[in-house]
Amino acid sequence: MNKIVKCAIAMVAAALAVSSFAQEPAETRYMPLAEARSTISEAVKDPEVMTETMRQLSPEDQVIYVAEVNAAIAKMPGSAEERTAAALNANKAALRSAAPGNVANVLAEVYATAPVESLGVISENFGKDLFNREADQAHTYSDAQFTAIAEAVVKKIADRTANSDDGGVRSAFGMMMMVSASNGSIENLSDTLIESLPVEVREVAKNEWVPAATGEDKSYESMIAYSTEATTTTSEPSATLALQLAGPQMLDAMLSDVAAGVLVNSESATPILDQSFGGFGETVVNNTTTAGGTTISDTTETAKQPDPEEPWNPVNPGPYPWAD
Repeated sequence: MNKIVKCAIAMVAAALAVSSFAQEPAETRYMPLAEARSTISEAVKDPEVMTETMRQLSPEDQVIYVAEVNAAIAKMPGSAEERTAAALNANKAALRSAAPGNVANVLAEVYATAPVESLGVISENFGKDLFNREADQAHTYSDAQFTAIAEAVVKKIADRTANSDDGGVRSAFGMMMMVSASNGSIENLSDTLIESLPVEVREVAKNEWVPAATGEDKSYESMIAYSTEATTTTSEPSATLALQLAGPQMLDAMLSDVAAGVLVNSESATPILDQSFGGFGETVVNNTTTAGGTTISDTTETAKQPDPEEPWNPVNPGPYPWAD
């Protein structure tokens, strides 16, 4: 074999080796949790910091980080309205920037660790914005499908808070968020979702909490008073004032997301859309699921992970900052 042939063979072998190496997936580089912890004080004050930090964490560390930010918010000096504004902005940013498939875990952590007195405002805002039945422009959910999704949400929160002294009231706030998200379109949805709550709070939820939270004089005061962790039991925070305090930073965070391309559909005010339902990483609607006494047989509309390549998908449309 002459030198030219040998040289050609060597060049081909080298090219194949380089090609094989190039095709190997690059290792994902996440921000270390210790480094993320140095941003907590800023994340409490600025939802943009919360967003940027969350986007650089592993899914597991995202959950831990949310819990630690909420612990810092609970210790904030000032009024309950100020803490509630901070909790709403931080946790909304956390859900908007949760990794695909991790939304359910982050949501459960929000309800497990956010200040109890802030959960009424959080639930109303999440229900009208992030998890609203009409938020997902890609799918139209039937009553049975939305009910099954709501049951999955409440069960996820109840499981996460099962060992907490306030687990019952925290999961009940999650239930009220899904009731709000239904826009009143499913009759007696709360009665169905109550069955996903811990047994010890089902009666008080049905007879006291739900009527108060859905009545003309909407109030979460009895739920907050039930809590052993609430920093104030005299009255619930003013939702109007809390939203006024949260508003400017909430708007700045939304504009930042728009500039970054997170909100693909500029006509939509809902940042999570399909991912808010698909984030459960499992089919919650199938032909063996029962919702409200009705067996669901339609398997065409399941809660699944959205395709990041779809042009309507607002979640992580571009590469992650650490995937360069």
